[in-house]
Amino acid sequence: MGVRVVDWVNEAATTVEALVAKTPQLAERRLAVVLGGSAVTPYADAFSGLDLFVFGFGDMGPRWKDGEKRRGRAAGRRFKYWTRDWEAFERELGEWRDDALHLRLYGRVCYDPHGLLAARWSPAFAVPPEVWLQKAEARMRALRDRQASLAWGIRRGQALTVLDSLLQILTLALEIALDLEGEPTPPRKWLLQAALRTPLGRRLRPLALELLDGPAGLVNLGGTREPLHNRLYDLADRIRQKAAEALLAAGGDLAWASGEGRG
Repeated sequence: MGVRVVDWVNEAATTVEALVAKTPQLAERRLAVVLGGSAVTPYADAFSGLDLFVFGFGDMGPRWKDGEKRRGRAAGRRFKYWTRDWEAFERELGEWRDDALHLRLYGRVCYDPHGLLAARWSPAFAVPPEVWLQKAEARMRALRDRQASLAWGIRRGQALTVLDSLLQILTLALEIALDLEGEPTPPRKWLLQAALRTPLGRRLRPLALELLDGPAGLVNLGGTREPLHNRLYDLADRIRQKAAEALLAAGGDLAWASGEGRG
């Protein structure tokens, strides 16, 4: 059984308070902490860790570096934390970056003694539908690029390039599935579980399983170095087709892809 999010929030708060108690100078700084990572997703379990995002407000001094990852321990609990500058985070939100969106939509405030996030985090945060569609269209362009790389890897007999391209194609298709449902991309280790719950994800499921079961044909590079007759290229193309169909049905613009299809 998964651990409830509220339990993770309480544990994170206890851990931060213990850290502050043994480091009194932290209490005087303009800091607030948000719990993120897998703990705030439906996929948290007993093996999940605490991913803490420590937001600094104002001048935090020369040692404070935005986005720096560190590790700590308090109250007998190991945790990872990232130092974040609030203004930099707001800029990332304005650019609709995946990591920032996931944290803002699902992150839970677990330490805010000065009320620094009270007015910033409490209001509902919404992403316009057209933004999700634009993100999906951009990923489709990237998917097409990876499909071209896959074709070259097959022609040249480059097994590692072929494997990398296949995984990136699947990753992009899964991300499109989440975009079309207005869901931010979670940490990559949970991407498959998250995306397969969506309508497009369910259509991709048999193709994802076919790819991940081997992937079949990688040893002999799909049987031929001609992409149009190659089993691996055919699998990638079927993944692309499912994603393109869903994107078009959602009102996406694929006019740029004049060469849609097996060419």
